[in-house]
Formats: sequence, C-alpha cells, structure tokens
Amino acid sequence: SIAGETKKGRDFKLKLEKKDLIELHRSFVEDFLTQKGNEDILKQYQERYPEKIRLILGDVNVGGTANFRRVIEASKAKYLAFLDGDDYFTDNYKLQKQVDFLERNTEYVACFHNVYNQVGNEFVSLFLPLNFKSIHTAEDVISKKWFLPIHSVVLRRDCVFFPDWYETVKSNQDYVVNLAVAMHGPYYYIPDVMAVYRHHDKNVSRQYSDIILIDTKLKRILEGFKSIYPKSYESCFDRKIAYYEKEIISAQKDKRHPIRKWLRLKTYKRLLRSFLRSRI
Repeated sequence: SIAGETKKGRDFKLKLEKKDLIELHRSFVEDFLTQKGNEDILKQYQERYPEKIRLILGDVNVGGTANFRRVIEASKAKYLAFLDGDDYFTDNYKLQKQVDFLERNTEYVACFHNVYNQVGNEFVSLFLPLNFKSIHTAEDVISKKWFLPIHSVVLRRDCVFFPDWYETVKSNQDYVVNLAVAMHGPYYYIPDVMAVYRHHDKNVSRQYSDIILIDTKLKRILEGFKSIYPKSYESCFDRKIAYYEKEIISAQKDKRHPIRKWLRLKTYKRLLRSFLRSRI
C-alpha cells in the first residue's frame, strides 16, 4: 500500500496530477489518504482504478496524526510505502525494486533510498552522501541525524505498531513509525535516487519558536520509546534526549535575545545552503 497525505496548496495538488503516480505504480496502490479540499482529484483516480484505490475519507478533519494511523491500520498489504502531496517519485520501478529486495532479504524490516533535494524548480543536491553506508540498525535510527525521508522508505506492515501515547504526538508520525519498525530489525539502504524531497518556506526557514516545539516533541517521542525498547538501548536514548534538551535551551535563549536570534537564524540559513550545495 502507498499511504499518503496531500496538502491544501494547489501547486502540490497539480504536481500529484502531473506525475500520475497512481498510474505509474498502479500494481501497488491500495490505500490513499486525503484531507478535505483534495477529494475531487483523488476521486477521479479512484473512479479510473476502482479495484486498486481505496479512499479513506471523513466528515471531520481529525488531523494528520489520527489520519496517519487510520490509513496504516486500514491497510491489508504486506508492505507499506509513503508519499505526501509535496513530494514525488521519479523512478517508475521504485516500489518494485524495494519490494523485490525485501522479498529476497527477509532479515531486513525496511529499505530506503536516496532522494533529490528540490528548492523551487531546481534540484540542488542529494539528501544523502554518495558513500552512505548500507546497513542501519535501531541504534542508528535513534542516535543519528535523520536519514529516512518518509517517501524513500518501504517497510513490512506487520512490524508497525502505535504506542499508547501516539495520539499525543500531533506531528513527526514518520519518526514514530520508523522507531517502532527498527525494533524488529535493520534497514537497508539502496543507493539509487528514486524520489524528490521538496523544500519550501515552511521547512527551510523555521522560526525559533517552531524549533522549540519540534524538538520538544522529538524529545517526548524518544522518552516514550525509551520505556518500550530493551534496556540495552537506554544510553543511546539518553544521549539523543540530552542533545534535544540542549537545543531547546539554546533556542529559548535566542528567543529572549532578538539580536542573537537574528544572527543564529542567518547562520542557520547560510549553513543549510552550504550543506545542500555540498551534496550536489
């Protein structure tokens, strides 16, 4: 199944329409999630491929967290892939390659691949370095800088579970799912570039108040999984939780000092641009 959530922006909806992803991957599509405002587009696809597409719609917008869980739990597929409305696949055989790999290599719970970073209409870099290692354990998922673009991942459906506190998360649903799945085994990296991650205003120039909120949520997710994972991972969780605590304190200081905030925000943007260029 491909589980996805579309945005309200018209540009993103048109991108989905132009790429015609449903047709390119029609043999894999079973479920596709939408929010109000995008129903007409997806209903057109559902009418074209009624045996392949199942829309899960509601009268009330319950939010991304509940929608994400709802579509995954409704899936009857062996494997799950993900695609949000602002990103897109570039390889017609992406899903086939990943499913074939998991069928042949049952010791892996998921596989993922590299993606292009797109700013505006330009591909500016690769998300991951060319020499990125192949095998990634739960310790990597916990401790490393995030390396799993959600639309690059295909995972085994029976490894997914939602902790009791999941509904309190409100964001970072992919972080929760990958931490849950990684408990069951390693991930494998396929070096092919098979999708695009679109950077736009809301994820390139975050305000520091947002950084505090996001890092606080990530810290809480890690604290929740620390109580679920085996004790052998405790120190790994502690190090990552301490990292987010430090980041939150730093952002709070910036918020109280406008000049420091302005200087760090300029530095953040400069480093991000440099980082993206370095991965071309």
